[in-house]
Amino acid sequence: MVKITYLHHSGFAVELDRVVLLFDVISEVPEEVLGTGKPMIFVVTHGHHDHYDSSIFRLRELGVPIRYIISDDIELPRADDITMIKPDERLVVRLSSKNELIFRTFGSTDRGISLMVNAEDSVFFYSGDLNWWAWDTEKRPHIDPHAEERDYKHEISKLKRSLREPIDFAFVPVDPRLDAGELKAALWFIRELHPQYLIAMHFWDDFDIINRLNEAAKGSGTKIPVFTHRDEVVLDLPDAPES
Repeated sequence: MVKITYLHHSGFAVELDRVVLLFDVISEVPEEVLGTGKPMIFVVTHGHHDHYDSSIFRLRELGVPIRYIISDDIELPRADDITMIKPDERLVVRLSSKNELIFRTFGSTDRGISLMVNAEDSVFFYSGDLNWWAWDTEKRPHIDPHAEERDYKHEISKLKRSLREPIDFAFVPVDPRLDAGELKAALWFIRELHPQYLIAMHFWDDFDIINRLNEAAKGSGTKIPVFTHRDEVVLDLPDAPES
């Protein structure tokens, strides 16, 4: 199974048969997610307030195995359940003899990491703040648009060269603050990497941006789920997609 729940902004819960992955959680996690009884892995890509909230550590009291994989730009005390990670690393997490997850990290065009996860026959890519930051230079005159484009495309090229199998689920920023540039990262990601599903993120509560992305990506072959509120189940697939 693959069940993806949108939490808030860039936060998602991904429930698989034997584990729940939680990415960049900054809001309360629904009881339906917390009550699965499955081991949980929290991933934090960087320390910006819209991607990291220390309240995730209070969930240690749930009574299920929990691991935290945290970008090393965040300063935390050492703990057995926390693994600090930086770009260009590989991490294997074995929850049992039959449950192994492989994490491979990549860079960001802002701070921290992006990462790919191989888990239970599916491949996930979570961008964090890896985005084509195509700001309007009249609003932000210090921005170099050519550098922003170059840096994003460089990281996507690195990801593309590393792939051994297609990406099933990609979580990619679509940020309405970028005005005309709001969809550039997602459209380039689709063009270069052709994920089966692309899940929009980093838009706070401007859910209509998902419709704009669907219209712009029409005919690409990538499925873009539409969702309209927090804590909504975005996808609920009984089986992992066939690559």
